[in-house]
Parts: sequence; C-alpha cells; structure tokens
Amino acid sequence: MHISLPQELATKAIALARQQGFDLVGFTDLHISEEEKQRFRAFVEEGRPAEMCWFSRHQELRLNPGRLLAYESTNETDEVSAQSALVLGMLYRDPDYDRALEDSRFRIARYAVGRDYHKVMKKRAAPLTALFEKAGIQARICVDSAPLPEKLLARKAGLGWQGKHTNLIHPEKGSFFALAVILLSASTPASAMIPELTDLCRSCNLCIEACPTGALEPYRIEPRKCLSYITIESKEDRHQQADRRQGWVFGCDICQEVCPYNRSPRGRRAIRSEPEFAPRPVIHAMLNEPPDEAVWEETAGMALRRVNLEQMQFNYSFVKEAGTE
Repeated sequence: MHISLPQELATKAIALARQQGFDLVGFTDLHISEEEKQRFRAFVEEGRPAEMCWFSRHQELRLNPGRLLAYESTNETDEVSAQSALVLGMLYRDPDYDRALEDSRFRIARYAVGRDYHKVMKKRAAPLTALFEKAGIQARICVDSAPLPEKLLARKAGLGWQGKHTNLIHPEKGSFFALAVILLSASTPASAMIPELTDLCRSCNLCIEACPTGALEPYRIEPRKCLSYITIESKEDRHQQADRRQGWVFGCDICQEVCPYNRSPRGRRAIRSEPEFAPRPVIHAMLNEPPDEAVWEETAGMALRRVNLEQMQFNYSFVKEAGTE
C-alpha cells in the first residue's frame, strides 16, 4: 500500500528537526540516476576505495536505498520499502578550536574533537523517528551506519552542492557539517521539497591547489593520497606522505579550511550549536603531545576511536620525524 507523507507532518518534522539542533534539513526522493550509478560503479571498479572494504560491499543496495527499509507488513506478501528520506545536517565547527589549531604542533580533524557524531546525531534524531512512527510511517535513522549514498541524498535534499573537494557545501553554512538520513516508508510530496542548490565552485580551485598530497581533481578524490584515509583507514599505506602531513595525525581539514564558503564572514559564523561537539579537554593536550594510555582513555566515546592507540601514536611519530628533518 502506497503512503504519502502529509504536508502538515512534513512541516512539523522540519520544525522538530530544528528544535533538535539540526542546522540543515530537507526531504528527498530516493531515485538515483543511471549516471550517478555508473560513476559509483566506476569508483569501485577502479579500486579507489582501497582498504575501505565497507564501501565496496552491498553495492546494489547502496544504489537502491529503498531496499534498506524493507520489512514484512501484516500482509506477509506485502513488502514495504523506503520511498523518501529526511536528510539532516549538523554543524561541528568550533571557533575556539579553530584558534587552537593555529599554534598547535599536531592537528586533529574538527569532526573528531567532541563526542562521536554518530552517537550525538542518532540521539537527536530519535524524536523524529518517533514522530513518523506515531503517524504509521516506518522510519530508520542512518548515520554512516548503512550502505547509503549520504552526500548524494543530501545534495538532492537541497543541503548543499558537492564541491570540487567532494564534500557538500552550503552557501551560508559552509562544509563543516555531518549528515544523518532518516529513511521513510512514505513518499514525500513535491511541495515539501526544496530544489537542489546550484554549484557555486565555478572557476575556484583553491581546495585542489592546497591539498599537500595531490589527492584532489575537480569533483574527484584519490583516497590513497588523502591524509584522512592515510591516517584513519589505511593499514598498508599509512607510511605514505610522511613529509606532507603538515601536522595532521587524525584526518585532515585543509581542503575545507581554504574554501571561500568556510573563510567568508558568513562561513566563519557557521559554528556548532550542539554542546556535545565542543572539544574535549583531552584534545588540547593531544594538540601538543602524543597520547599515552592514560590520555587515550579520556577519548572514550569520541570518533577518534576509529583508530587504536598504537595507530594514533604511529601517526604522531611520522609528524615528529618530518618536523626534525
């Protein structure tokens, strides 16, 4: 049975999302064009995901996100799937941390300095799921927890355009925001959707020129060269680019730091409102010295735990060696 999301419920959901601290909100259908599907398949076939095995798994599911919500209804032969999605963005940039990075010996990506965004955004989105389910609509929250093309859906939902550095950019909010997607078993009326934003990168190539490892081409990234991939995901390639890390020991924000939409007065005002994204005290210690076991214990519940202590210390050692040459 086809269900359509009532306009009143869509309006109420957007208002609730704002109350829950989401800075960017938009609905979208789940259609993915053949051009986008071919682009994704080429990315995988070229081996560009490298050691990110999770990216290559469930390829067809990733390209057909409606299947992610499949469940058996009261009629055992009537399988219900996702028809649309509410896409949410939450700013994580902190002005105090921006200033701390200016004089720090080591550098940690902005998204990782507070509580893990996966946990925060799922918690903040839970009341939205409850709102939809109360109206008889099946809903599922995904925060990097399912094979979803989040950036593509966010672009379709009007949260931003995909910049030349491949991150999503909003003309007023910049690009320092994390994404969450709520899949819905109801279709969303066109009246509840906003148009996709126009790509405003134009002739600007600052992100490409600033990348110290040459990982970027326009709208294309080579993960094996990317410092975020090297310092977080890679086991085989983590020895690479030792002399070009510019202090980064976990992730890298260089391509976003130089973006005009983050550097403009409006972009600099696009800062976090979520208290749990505030930099934890342990971060300030880690900007100056490698963590020992006691310090590492204080990173519990943070996205930094994507790596273990041994890998983090390894990353610090490369930066220290480069600094002594």
